[in-house]
Amino acid sequence: MRLVTKFLVAMTFAFIGGQALAAQAEAQAHLWRVEKEGKVFFILGSIHEFPSRLLRPEVWQLLDQSKKLVTEIDEGLKLVYGLLKDPTRLPKGQSLDRLLSPEAWKNLLLFLDKKYPLERIKSMTPFYAAQLVVSVRNDRLERGEFHAVAERLAKTAGEMDKELRLYAEGKKIPIGTLDTFESIDKLFVLPVDDLEKLLLATEEEYRVEITHEMKSKLELIETYPENRIDTVKKKIRSSKPEHRKRLYTARNHEWLPKIAAAESQTLFVVGAGHLYGREGLMALLKARGFRLSPVRKGQTSCGKVLGN
Repeated sequence: MRLVTKFLVAMTFAFIGGQALAAQAEAQAHLWRVEKEGKVFFILGSIHEFPSRLLRPEVWQLLDQSKKLVTEIDEGLKLVYGLLKDPTRLPKGQSLDRLLSPEAWKNLLLFLDKKYPLERIKSMTPFYAAQLVVSVRNDRLERGEFHAVAERLAKTAGEMDKELRLYAEGKKIPIGTLDTFESIDKLFVLPVDDLEKLLLATEEEYRVEITHEMKSKLELIETYPENRIDTVKKKIRSSKPEHRKRLYTARNHEWLPKIAAAESQTLFVVGAGHLYGREGLMALLKARGFRLSPVRKGQTSCGKVLGN
């Protein structure tokens, strides 16, 4: 059974792509050199919660020499988006109690337990309601494997993209973003059916599912330095087609013109799942005539990597 926790984790880790990966040895890399007609830029497939202090030396060297760093989104854009478009509220005329089954609506009220006024709960989007319910259900879990994994994850995880942006800001390297308000909209959509499943799941079903997801998170972080694409593949196989299309495929096509028009020595940092597959960024760039080659571990000479 696929509970909404699987989707929420995918939202937190946008590197979980949805397309089938191409069967090629060169895919065992996260950092790629992209070139066409003398222009050279780079794409780093990230894990958003990977600690930047453990990144390969060549990533920092490339960033030091980059003319611009471009990530999916930054804190400023998210803040402006939140101020102008409240992603926690349903459009006027919609009410969450009318979208859910009576049993699921009853459970939602029990989970939130008078923490919010009734009218506020009715106005919540399924995505926002699911975030609150996951938090409540996690707090209610008895001590066990979930907490052990969660504590280990808390000690391991970082904020890779944010930390790279802060480093670039300190070095006065210009910073850009790929997402727009329109593409951010796609991040805050959750089918009502997924919220329904979350609300109706038994405690045991939820415990098993969330523990599995936390272990998957930890595995992705721990295997990232090894370029373990197989761990990304496992996550890809478990994601729903409609989620993949909205969160990955659609955004890849929206980002492509910006990436293809980049100036030389730009470093793009996107979730690793966006790179692979028939509609991944690598395939889309190749279709436009770009040549891609992996920057191998230990290839630390920036002049050699940059082609200078």
